[in-house]
Amino acid sequence: PCTLREMEDRMILFVLDKHHGDKPATAKELGIALKTLYNRLAQLEPQAEAG
Repeated sequence: PCTLREMEDRMILFVLDKHHGDKPATAKELGIALKTLYNRLAQLEPQAEAG
């Protein structure tokens, strides 16, 4: 099982891929502010480097 945070991260990456990296479109579809999307993506980068 995964955590809620992991599920949210997967959804963000899925929608980002769906929109071919278009962050404003991704944020709009997810119903979050663009700044929130950038913050979440920044938090994902250290995890990707560590993993």
